[in-house]
Amino acid sequence: MAPCLATQGRSVGTSVEVEHLAPVPEGFVVACRARVIHYSGAVVTFQVEAHDGADLVARGLHRRRVIVVDRFARRVALGRPARRGLRPASCSSFPMMAG
Repeated sequence: MAPCLATQGRSVGTSVEVEHLAPVPEGFVVACRARVIHYSGAVVTFQVEAHDGADLVARGLHRRRVIVVDRFARRVALGRPARRGLRPASCSSFPMMAG
């Protein structure tokens, strides 16, 4: 994506759609590949595939949006009204993620 990014640009993921096709035996290495299939304005769509060396085990789409970092950071800092004054949660706030 580097050619699509301006000096102050980055990309953020906006959606992931994955179809799981087959189980992977323990110990197998899974290799993933993504290729650009569409680019429109600031949105880039990738086709993604995962292979375990024998089978295609997953496929799907991933979309990313090109952003200007400082403008994005200002918008995040302003936040939505419902989020203002809240602090980020730690993993310990979620019992299923606590170590």
